[in-house]
Amino acid sequence: NRNSGSLFGNLAGSTAVEFGLIAGMIVLTTAAIIEFSLVMFDYSRATEATRRATRLASLMTPVGNLDGLESTDVVCGSSGGSTSCSGGPVFDASSFDKLVARMQQVLPGIQPENVEVAYRPSGIGSAESGGYKPYVTVRLQNLQHEWLFLGPMLGLSTDLTYPAFSTTLLGNVYQPA
Repeated sequence: NRNSGSLFGNLAGSTAVEFGLIAGMIVLTTAAIIEFSLVMFDYSRATEATRRATRLASLMTPVGNLDGLESTDVVCGSSGGSTSCSGGPVFDASSFDKLVARMQQVLPGIQPENVEVAYRPSGIGSAESGGYKPYVTVRLQNLQHEWLFLGPMLGLSTDLTYPAFSTTLLGNVYQPA
């Protein structure tokens, strides 16, 4: 029946050819779904890490010295392995290390350089009235997602950089020295 004159008379091997044409798309789509799921999972973990660190920072000894907080914000972070603050000196560097350690429990890829703790005046209380309550903000920034599937498959040379995560709470009463 090979020479029946029909253009579509011989269908032997057509299934293999059809599968070969769509197999690449199936693999790419599956890899994209897995990669997107991992990105969203890490996004959720980064949000939760920021929330937990803000809660802890609002209850613990401040990282920076807040004596001048009524006139300027105090922002603390890490660079080159040491903690520093703008708007005032470092008060308790171990508090910063505890915050980073708490965040790493949720998302191990977080580094001290990715974390920033800011204290702003809230207008509640004063130095004369026995203390004031600052706003405490923890910010997670420059967090990278390394491509697992799509980078090697599509030749993506750069990692995905997440947007900054930030959470603010009203802190405990701080009494200036």
